[in-house]
Amino acid sequence: MTVSQLNQPQRRWVLISALISMLAAVLLFLPATSYAGVNPVVTNITIASSNSGTDNSQVVTATIYFDEDVELALGKDLDDLAAELKAEINAATNITTSTSPKALRVTDVADDYFVVEIYYNSPGMFAIQGANFSLYTLDASEELDSLVAVDDGAKAILLDTDFDDLIIDTGIRVVTLSTTPGTSLVNPSVQGQFTATPQVRGISWFQLLNDGELVSYGWDPVAEEYTYNWPVPATGSFPLHSHTFLTYLDDPGQYVSALKTAVDGSDYFGGATYELTIDPLDDTKFTITKTSGGDGETLTIRFFTYYNQLNP
Repeated sequence: MTVSQLNQPQRRWVLISALISMLAAVLLFLPATSYAGVNPVVTNITIASSNSGTDNSQVVTATIYFDEDVELALGKDLDDLAAELKAEINAATNITTSTSPKALRVTDVADDYFVVEIYYNSPGMFAIQGANFSLYTLDASEELDSLVAVDDGAKAILLDTDFDDLIIDTGIRVVTLSTTPGTSLVNPSVQGQFTATPQVRGISWFQLLNDGELVSYGWDPVAEEYTYNWPVPATGSFPLHSHTFLTYLDDPGQYVSALKTAVDGSDYFGGATYELTIDPLDDTKFTITKTSGGDGETLTIRFFTYYNQLNP
């Protein structure tokens, strides 16, 4: 019997069967995929530091945000997710869940983010020259088997470029209180205040700017042939070290004194062009003044963290 000899319902069934067979053949030869839907991608990262009063309690915490809500994949837990990650401090210290004592942990997955904590593992761990923090997938696949989209189960993606050489935020905070533009009678100045001290042993990068242009500290790690992978803001900035962070947890004035030494030094920040004075009533406050000239000029200050490293 030919197709033309079939009645209409029979012909319709033959056509449907043929379409199903063709679709099955197409699906058979499609490349296999390990996920469905659209992969969650990183949209933001925050870095914070903390301690509980001892060297061994230093913690650097990174929160990685995605463009949609994520959750642990079926049958996976926080340890499984941590086991997929590798952290690096300045591309010199590799940290995984097998690092002993344990230094990398995932502590939370909620809404559109997950949290990674890097624990103190060795003396000076966060104070390596340059002190950049990177986080990658351990197998270089850039896919996280343990973290998926809530909506459709697609695997989250952590690209090598998402979290690469970000400055560790030591916790130091400096705010600008006021600026006095220069005139023919008044030299330009800027007043600032240290409002928080470093929480880990690390490096913060101070910059002085005149009309938005960097007043170079006169130090270039590249020119000095350091082998470390320095962050971009290091060149021309003053590196404010916090090796004694535990001693001065409640004494930000100590960091003002260190900054004064740098600003007043004849070899730095344009020679003897600038000077720093400390407020006699509050040693957390300071004023930087251009000592000569400066009519129409405006001074500003800033400390670099991961945020303005990404958003200069």
